[in-house]
Amino acid sequence: MCVEKFQLPKTITWIDTMNIFARMEKMRRLHTMAVAKRFELNLTEVKIMSYLKNNQIERNLNEILECSLIGETSLCRAINHLEQREFIKKALNPQNRRYLQLDFFGEGRFVASYIEMEQKKFISEIFEGFTREERVLFGRMLWKINFNIQRRIQKSLATKNK
Repeated sequence: MCVEKFQLPKTITWIDTMNIFARMEKMRRLHTMAVAKRFELNLTEVKIMSYLKNNQIERNLNEILECSLIGETSLCRAINHLEQREFIKKALNPQNRRYLQLDFFGEGRFVASYIEMEQKKFISEIFEGFTREERVLFGRMLWKINFNIQRRIQKSLATKNK
């Protein structure tokens, strides 16, 4: 695919789709690494901080484990490091006192705003050259994709728990 002479293809293969998803992930990772470098964090720590920034309601360890593909040991180690640096703090969840909830603390709030800035840059770069209508259409397609993904995950979990 030549990047210099952009032309929409008539069709897109499944291989093209997979490669585009991989490049999007690589680009997202570059923005994640920018945050990691700026604040001397590892990628797991940035991933946790990003999760907390993007999920204002569900901020407990189980939710992070389920959504982030981080192993339990790595998650605990990263959370302890973030807590030592006073970026986050643990608190009992007011709705369910059996669960710990994670919240930003001190400089962690600044890190969270920097993460948001990098995420907005990433989205802006992806949608560069899109018309408003194309952005809306793409957003609708993403919702459908998200629905399909969530449905598939639920089916998989239901089968696994039988």
